Amino acid sequence: MTGSINFFKKYFSIIRSWCFILCLWCCLTGYRYQYFYRKDSVSIGRSLSWKMFLQVANRFVFLAMLLMATLCVHAKNKEANEYALKASYLTLFTHYTSWPVGSLSESNTPIYICVLGSNPFGQLLEQSAVGRKGGALLEVKYIKSHKEADQCQVIFISKRERNNEAKWIAALKDKPILTVGESVQAIKHGCAVAFNTEESRIKFEVNLVVVANANLKINSSMLNYASKVYRATNVSP
Repeated sequence: MTGSINFFKKYFSIIRSWCFILCLWCCLTGYRYQYFYRKDSVSIGRSLSWKMFLQVANRFVFLAMLLMATLCVHAKNKEANEYALKASYLTLFTHYTSWPVGSLSESNTPIYICVLGSNPFGQLLEQSAVGRKGGALLEVKYIKSHKEADQCQVIFISKRERNNEAKWIAALKDKPILTVGESVQAIKHGCAVAFNTEESRIKFEVNLVVVANANLKINSSMLNYASKVYRATNVSP
C-alpha cells in the first residue's frame, strides 16, 4: 500500500541515513579541528573557526530535525485523510446493504457500525455516521472481541489487527454482518468488503459469495463503484 505508513517509512529511512552521515561528518571534522589546533588553542582565529563550525553543524542538525518533523506531520495528515474517506465509505455501505428480516428487532433499531479491535479512526467515524437508513439511526460501537458483535450490522477490522483478522472473520462467518477489512489478506480471510489502494486512491472490493452466505444483499449501485467484485466463479483473490 502506497499510503501514509509506507510513505513515512520510506522518507524516515532516508533522513535517518542522512542524519547518521551528518553526525559522522561532525564528529570527524570536530576531531580534525581538535587534533590540529589543540597545540595552539589560544589562537583567536582558530577559536572563532571552531565556533563557526559548531554553529553551522548545529544548524544542519536543526534543519534535518525540522524536515523530519515536517514529514511526520505530512504522514499523519495523510493518514487522517485516508480514514476520513474510509469512515465515509462505511456510512455509505449501510445505505446500499439490506439485512435479512428479523436481524433488526424493530424497524427503528439503530444500525451499529462496529470497530473490532484497534480504532484507527479516532472520532472520524462518529462524525461521519450521522443520519438514518430508513427509520434507523446510525451509531458507532467499539468492541474488543467478536463475542460482542451481536448488535453489529457492520464490522470494520483494521489492518493493525491482521494477526487476529482470520480467526475473527471465521467466528463471524455466515452471521448477518457486513464485514469490512483493509489488510491485504482481508478478502482471502473472508471479509465481505475490503479496502485497497490503487494509484494512491482508496477503493474497495466486494466478495459476493461472503455477502450471500451472510444473507445480505448489496445494491448494484455500490457494486458498480467497486474496483473488483468476486463472484462464485472468481472467488479466489
